[in-house]
Amino acid sequence: MVMFPEGGIENDYPPQLQEFKNGPFRLAIEQQIPVLAVTSLNTWKVFWDDGLKYGSRPGICQIFVHKSIETAGLSVDDADTLKNRVFNIINSKIAEKN
Repeated sequence: MVMFPEGGIENDYPPQLQEFKNGPFRLAIEQQIPVLAVTSLNTWKVFWDDGLKYGSRPGICQIFVHKSIETAGLSVDDADTLKNRVFNIINSKIAEKN
């Protein structure tokens, strides 16, 4: 299952990583399923949406799949910690490439 924990995308360009919601992390903990963070760096340049029109142009999307994060042994009380950990992993990769 793929989830986008941001819960929305702002219309700012270049797009900025938005605060994550807790739901996907609570679900992963409740089901004891590892979380696999994925960073997509330039997808917004290849698949664009200016609010009036959307489309795509030729290009290569830079996507990074990070090491999975185990949830075994975590409780729903750990959801904020897990959420922040995943956010920091993705945001660090974005900062590294900018």
